[in-house]
Amino acid sequence: MESMSEYERELMPNTYELGRLPLLRTLAEKDDAQGDVAYTDFLALGAQLLLELEQYKKRAQEVAVKIIADILKKRTAPAQIREEVTSLPSATIITRHYAVFWCNRCNTEPRSFWDMHAHWRTAHPQLPWEQVNCQWGKWPWLCALECQVGQNMLEAAGLPLDTPIDTLTELIRSGRLYCNCQDPALPLPEHLNWPKMVRASTCARFSDLHPSYQ
Repeated sequence: MESMSEYERELMPNTYELGRLPLLRTLAEKDDAQGDVAYTDFLALGAQLLLELEQYKKRAQEVAVKIIADILKKRTAPAQIREEVTSLPSATIITRHYAVFWCNRCNTEPRSFWDMHAHWRTAHPQLPWEQVNCQWGKWPWLCALECQVGQNMLEAAGLPLDTPIDTLTELIRSGRLYCNCQDPALPLPEHLNWPKMVRASTCARFSDLHPSYQ
């Protein structure tokens, strides 16, 4: 991973998940796990390892969508969102405005899927990505926001509901998408992203957000 950019690393598995890849498990268990693994032998498996890493990326996205679907069963959400989650590809769902997560282990700021996965890889290297019924609740990380909140904000700003999260964050940080409430506690645009801004709207002090788009 040393030669990868931070963007490329975002969907790489953590230490635990890396050890679960079939290729590496087979390699580690060779000769009853009593022998050494030559560096040249490892390098020779590079192409197959990259293939398994791509399969992991796909599974990581599917797990995220499964969690969104599970949360939707317990929350009020627009019919359009419920339909999307069951019909669109996982790679599309994780770009939507409602694909926002937080880490129940750290209880830190809300994050996009990519930021959540990068956090999990670095902050929790020994924990599985899909961990159900753990001591922190059914999921160790959850959808952080009510789906209706983000939709209301996009509709108020006149933006399409399928605007990707990355695009929304760019609009916020450029000052084109912000709030007219003039609450001094609301962070400056350059310190915000889409998850943080929508999270602010669910807090009591920001309960009256009036998003505007230029």
